[in-house]
Amino acid sequence: MQRNRVPIVTVCLAVFAGWFVIDLDRLFADTYYVKIPKAETAERDGTDYVYTTIGYDEERKKRSLTFTSDSRLAEGDFLQLYVKDEGTVTSYEIADERDVPFELKMEQAGEAGT
Repeated sequence: MQRNRVPIVTVCLAVFAGWFVIDLDRLFADTYYVKIPKAETAERDGTDYVYTTIGYDEERKKRSLTFTSDSRLAEGDFLQLYVKDEGTVTSYEIADERDVPFELKMEQAGEAGT
C-alpha cells in the first residue's frame, strides 16, 4: 500500500507546482508582434491606456489588435502579444527586435519615411 502512495503523491506535487509555474494566459495562445505607435494614439480609459494597432503572427498574417496597459508604453517598443479566442489579448511582454517579423519592421520603416 505504501508503494502506491509515493507515485500518487509525486504526481500531485508535480501538478500543484506546475499550476504556479505555467502562465495560463499564455497557454495555447496565438502570438502576435506589434510596435507601439506614437504616444498620442493611446486612448485613456479610466486608469488604463488602450492601444489599437496592427500585429503580425509568426506565419506573417496581419491582424488588427486592441489591448490595454496600466501605464503608457514607450513609443517604438516591440511587444509580443498573447491572443486567445476571438482576438482577446490576455498578456504581453517586450519582444526582442530579432524575433519580430520582417513585415512589421518594413511597414513601420515605410511609415517613418512618409
